[in-house]
Amino acid sequence: MNIAILTKFNMDEKDTLPLDSGNNDEFPMSVSEKLVRNEVRKLTENSKEIKKLKEQIEKKNNKNKSDL
Repeated sequence: MNIAILTKFNMDEKDTLPLDSGNNDEFPMSVSEKLVRNEVRKLTENSKEIKKLKEQIEKKNNKNKSDL
């Protein structure tokens, strides 16, 4: 029983089928590669959001300085 469960997930770095095999145009990814790509995507989205927030703060600060 345990062997059957463990064979569903291959944690090696070699190419394996992705968990969601709906993307046939991409090369197969290992589980760890998929996890890393998801984390990179999240960090990229977060950095874009932080950049927008910094720009908003700068605009607000510039407006406040001009009002003085």
